[in-house]
Amino acid sequence: MPRGAPDQIPLINSVRQSCPDVPDNILQDFFSRMDPEYFRRFDPSTIAEHIRLTAQLTSDHPCTIVFSEQPDTRFEITIVAYDYFAEFATICGLLSAFGLNIEEGDIYTFAENTAPLPSRKSWTGYGPRVRTKGTSDLNRKKIVDVFRVLPVPGEEWGIAQQAQLEEELHSVIALLDKGQFAEARFAVNRRLVEQLGKRRGSFSGLLNPVQITFDNSQSAIDTVMDIRSDDTPAFLYAFANALAMRNIYVSKAQFDVESGEDS
Repeated sequence: MPRGAPDQIPLINSVRQSCPDVPDNILQDFFSRMDPEYFRRFDPSTIAEHIRLTAQLTSDHPCTIVFSEQPDTRFEITIVAYDYFAEFATICGLLSAFGLNIEEGDIYTFAENTAPLPSRKSWTGYGPRVRTKGTSDLNRKKIVDVFRVLPVPGEEWGIAQQAQLEEELHSVIALLDKGQFAEARFAVNRRLVEQLGKRRGSFSGLLNPVQITFDNSQSAIDTVMDIRSDDTPAFLYAFANALAMRNIYVSKAQFDVESGEDS
């Protein structure tokens, strides 16, 4: 008998049919701890794929990445991983360092596992991306980050580059897993400086103003930030990194580019 909110049971059954090889405890953990908005954002087949990726995570394999080429030369990049402080900034920086303009994204994080699965009846407590020590792989918080990116003009983006990005992602996530946040940031910055050095003609708008509004009324535990600015190279990384350096966690994000403006 599936466990979950009553309105989720049909979705759980549909998703289970698409990933029958995934253990039931992993599927139930995903549904009980993922942000409820996630299930309105993605269709059942995509949710099933994300759950299959979640099932691949282990202490020795803390992240996985999937590339999907779109008809308009863009790519969708899905990253499923264990949850770490500064992880969102690290991923954004790495994508920019590989010559990818981030145009859209949906970022979601598990809630803490504060109660046994059978007794979970609500979905609250979406706290910061902090690894809980001493917990099993199943109990660890996880992320599902989906980016839609466009390679910068003249940047080759084939199988070799994708394999290189995957290798680099595993390398920096391993640093985060060890708590070596400064080392991870340095590794990303070094690559990013090399990439931005090739794109000096794209820096004319770096001093454009950034509009930020804060809203504490939408959540009892989180502050909602609305950020708008003209799009510039590595803008998302620069902003997310600034938040991380002030010990601000990003547990959920949605962003897109509208006529050259980030929002």
